[in-house]
Amino acid sequence: MQPRPLAPQSEPHREPEPSERAEERALVEALAAGSRLAFLRMLEGHAACIRGYLAQQLPEVGDVDDVAQEVFLAALKNAASYRGESGVRSWLLGIARLRALDLLRQRARRRERSGNGVLEERLHERALARLEDEDLELRRARRIDALRACIARLEERPRRLVERFYFHGESADLLAQEIGRSASAIRMTLLRLRGVLRRCVEGDLATGEE
Repeated sequence: MQPRPLAPQSEPHREPEPSERAEERALVEALAAGSRLAFLRMLEGHAACIRGYLAQQLPEVGDVDDVAQEVFLAALKNAASYRGESGVRSWLLGIARLRALDLLRQRARRRERSGNGVLEERLHERALARLEDEDLELRRARRIDALRACIARLEERPRRLVERFYFHGESADLLAQEIGRSASAIRMTLLRLRGVLRRCVEGDLATGEE
């Protein structure tokens, strides 16, 4: 295993402004259409960040360039599925995270079969655990964002009911008195709304992963 050099410093990550988002969408559309110039622009704009991220996640420095290349080839292949909900850099970082996870899991399975390399195994286990924690946190954040978006799409009365019960902690009895319905009817309405929101969230998450 090659010793790890200092990881290249990636630029601080921020989401693009609306005007920048439009430019990025146009760039990815050109990429999907097969533009070599668009591919080169994407490399120039984001390669350092992606390599820096991978250098922090992968124990073996020799894997960084290979996985970075896979990331950009995957972006080229899947450019048509980019929907613009996040910036291009966030999109590429998501691909990089999944590629790094895949590689570390493959290595873990291989080491289990061979039973060799205790130190290397520990390094890979730590890297894999760190990436899996990051993956879990990202999934939670996406689910929370999707839930907020789905609640915002409800009509005003059911939206206010959900907000008051779940976010403000108001009881079904109190809501029933104010609305003029029974507490059991309020609970049934909330149960139905939970089902509506669950389907909405799952649909949004599935669309975002296409």
